[in-house]
Amino acid sequence: MHEEIEKKFLIKYLPENFDLAKKFCIRQGYVAIEDGKFEVRIREKSGKFYQTVKSMNNLNRIEIEFEIRNEDFEKLWEITEGRRIYKTRSELFDSKVKIEIDIYEGELNGLQIAEVEFNSILDSENFVPPVYFGKEVTNDKRYKNYLLAVQGKPKDQI
Repeated sequence: MHEEIEKKFLIKYLPENFDLAKKFCIRQGYVAIEDGKFEVRIREKSGKFYQTVKSMNNLNRIEIEFEIRNEDFEKLWEITEGRRIYKTRSELFDSKVKIEIDIYEGELNGLQIAEVEFNSILDSENFVPPVYFGKEVTNDKRYKNYLLAVQGKPKDQI
């Protein structure tokens, strides 16, 4: 278990070094969602399978993640119908922080969000976003992955 301190931003444009980024294909489904309390999700990330439980805060959250077997993932995947997302995640480093850029597919096609994790609240407060970042959406509930999976793109993104 660890505390995740993360900010999310819309992307204005992809950075110059984007083609050099390490990329992962992700399919993610939500097994259980208790709005305002927690989410339980499963994820396949480039051939590895995970189950994650997260608390529902904005900037900092409790996260427990563990690897599961492919067979268990596939059984759980069946019950995530209507609560799924597909995306390609690209990892780059800028100003000594890891930036994960998610480019969504399917019904969320065209949506691009950057996530940046920090070691402390202070680090997050001192973070100066790169010029290719757009609006910060950390506290905008519509951009939570579980709501994107259930409700689709926010209306201002369609």
